[in-house]
This record gives sequence, C-alpha cells and structure tokens, in this order.
Amino acid sequence: MVLSIPIFSGFATQSRVRQAIYNRESARDVLEQNRRALVRSTRNAFHSVLSGIASVEANKAAVVSSKSSLDATQAGYEVGTQTIVDVLLAQQTLFLSQSAYSQARYTLLLNRLLLAYDGGKLGYPQLQEINALLQ
Repeated sequence: MVLSIPIFSGFATQSRVRQAIYNRESARDVLEQNRRALVRSTRNAFHSVLSGIASVEANKAAVVSSKSSLDATQAGYEVGTQTIVDVLLAQQTLFLSQSAYSQARYTLLLNRLLLAYDGGKLGYPQLQEINALLQ
C-alpha cells in the first residue's frame, strides 16, 4: 500500500484561491456598475416623464390658442378684414400645434413605459393603460 500526499503543488492551490477572489471582486464591480446604470436610467426616465407632462400641457394650450386664432381669422375673413392667406396661415399654425401636441403625448407615453420598465413594474396592466390612452 502506497500513500501519496502532495505536500507542494507549485502554488496551484494558492493561485486558484487568488483567482477566485479576483473573480468575486470583478463580479461585485460589474453588479455595482449595473446597479448604478439602472439608477441613472430610472432617474432620467422619471425626469423625462415630468418634463413630458409639462410639454403635453404646453402643447395642449398652444392647440387651444391656435384654434382660437383660426376662429378669429376666419371671422375676420368673413367680414373682409383678413385675407385667405391669413386664414391658411392660421390653419397651418393649428396643424403644426396639433402635430407638436401629438408628438409630445407620444414621447410622454414612451417615457412612462421606460420608467415602468426600469422600475420593474412593466406588465399587462400598464400596457392596457397605455393602449387606452392611445385610443
């Protein structure tokens, strides 16, 4: 019977232990980097939602103002104080305001989805809510 016990294995065990420690530290660093990126992304999405709400409200007011301007211009055209060019320009302003309003709403909805996703709250109820807002 022969008993073989390696007394010295060329620092292989110590090297494997050091490598395992380095791997653990590297994994911790990657985890922390991902956590910070998620926090930053969530914060940015939150601020985008807040500014999107303000943008939607401002564009909504611009649509109301453009509609009032168009109505006044059409009334002026009917009594002869405005030209057809003035009416067409007022219509163009209204259409541009409506387009900006639609774009602001769309951007707000996308930012809300991104915020829900980053927060881990994106699910079927949130998608139903967004779908209802698109109707």
